[in-house]
Amino acid sequence: MLTQFVLLLPTLSEIWQLAAFYFINTLVIWRGCSAPELKAYQMIGTQMLLSLTMGAMSATPHYDMNSPFTMVLLILISLMTLRFSVMFIEQLLPLKSQQA
Repeated sequence: MLTQFVLLLPTLSEIWQLAAFYFINTLVIWRGCSAPELKAYQMIGTQMLLSLTMGAMSATPHYDMNSPFTMVLLILISLMTLRFSVMFIEQLLPLKSQQA
């Protein structure tokens, strides 16, 4: 993805080229992460694709890596927090059923 961002994306000038770029990358992301346990990676990969390339579609292309990586980092931290919370709650539930 990063190689495409640096080498391929600046050369795309037509709308059909950008559409093909998005279509192929989205297809690869969704086919590569089609297992049920990889659904979070599907969402993060697609979101990263869109946020990384958003600057290339403006009238004067600008390429900023800080905001997409910050967003992906925040999403990953949120997902990790959610996962640990669910694991903690699942460990507490059998204890409540044994006490009843």
